[in-house]
Amino acid sequence: MRKLYQKEWFGIEFSSFADLSSSNLATSDFYAHFYDAFFRRYKSYDELPDDWKSGKREVAEHLATLIRERSRVLSIGCGNGYIEQQLVDEHGYQGSIVALEPNIACSQWVNKDRIDLVHGQFPDAIPDPAGFDFAYAASIDYVFTDDEYLEFLRSIRYSGIKDFLLTIVFTPDTSFKGTTLYLSLWLASRLGLRKQGQLWGYLRTPMEHRLTMEKAGLNVVQEGQYHYGPRWFRLKPRP
Repeated sequence: MRKLYQKEWFGIEFSSFADLSSSNLATSDFYAHFYDAFFRRYKSYDELPDDWKSGKREVAEHLATLIRERSRVLSIGCGNGYIEQQLVDEHGYQGSIVALEPNIACSQWVNKDRIDLVHGQFPDAIPDPAGFDFAYAASIDYVFTDDEYLEFLRSIRYSGIKDFLLTIVFTPDTSFKGTTLYLSLWLASRLGLRKQGQLWGYLRTPMEHRLTMEKAGLNVVQEGQYHYGPRWFRLKPRP
């Protein structure tokens, strides 16, 4: 596992609204300030960066093939809801989508006429997870420590969800060049020659993901990688 650091997101410099910490993850107060700046800068999905939207559209296209025959779908950690909007508006999904998001500040654009938005944490905010035909979580694994990640996957295992996609999973560059760069930046920060930025989360190798999934009682039945980089894992509970 490698630590991940960020200095900006969506072109918004974190130092413009917060003191950055390289040892503590961003707090809810940090995200409240970030999304205040985000919604001042962007007024709709159309204004978001094209490369960001292109990647999310690839994920939505993948999901559309998996949920076409499903009547009730759960999204865990929907963020600003762009993927869900794509599923409804561009892919014509006619079933029910429940979009769960812990951060109330980030989901202002969710189409509440077609998507049932719930603010809270999984599984506490979802009374009957087993009632969904399919569930997915996009780009949330990096926020967890190892213990939290195992606990989350176990909550999927024991929720009654039978088919789950963990998607937009970024993994570290473990090549010689990537490892050398990571160690060089780490050393420079320790020597005070470079600021790392805000601790943003953790990156795990595909093997580290598989081992944690196995430990949680989930079988990896499919996995793959999107053209724009991140991986995905389709999981089912072990009998």
